[in-house]
Amino acid sequence: MSDITIPPRFETVYRIVSNPRFLERQGLGNEVPFFVEPYRPEKEFAVVDQIISLHRRLAIEGIPSVLLPMYDVVLDTLKRSWPLERVFDLEKRMPKKNGRRTFLEEMKKFTDPGKDKALQREILTRLESVPDHRLVLMYQLGTVYPYLRTHTLLNNLHSVITAVPLVVFFPGDYVSSDRDGYYFSLFGRFHSDYYRAFDLTSAPERIGIDAHAE
Repeated sequence: MSDITIPPRFETVYRIVSNPRFLERQGLGNEVPFFVEPYRPEKEFAVVDQIISLHRRLAIEGIPSVLLPMYDVVLDTLKRSWPLERVFDLEKRMPKKNGRRTFLEEMKKFTDPGKDKALQREILTRLESVPDHRLVLMYQLGTVYPYLRTHTLLNNLHSVITAVPLVVFFPGDYVSSDRDGYYFSLFGRFHSDYYRAFDLTSAPERIGIDAHAE
């Protein structure tokens, strides 16, 4: 996990994602333009502040981006289908485990991006609200676990986010190498296989830019 709250690292993130070669998805071949920036989970609030600052800084530089805070995305998706009072009532009444239908299972069904596509539609609405966006910033992924898992979400966004880079700020580790494998480790504890994204730290070498240049 990198300490993204250290100013030099955050400045490097800015230099990477604002580079024209990165925004034009150069050096990726036919791979999806998904990049992961891991961070230490205990830095969640500081990281969110920095993502919002990055979003604003990019806008000033003429690079519109879309924010995808996944907790808020899930909440808005729920609101479109159910009154939140009903969701809260279900949570109280349904068993948490060892039942035929648990609240967690119902939430997983509702947020499953591979089924009725409600989550994709909500994300698409947010993308369309900034029609000239050149970048997507996704975060709050720890707050939607375990009913929505990062690898499941990304596997179902390949057809939704294709024309611009997606940067996923992930609270844990993302390992992507032939030697060590390809997987997410949420909070450094929960393992899930995923191989389609690039570690953001590899982007400068991959696309041929100097992220440390003045």
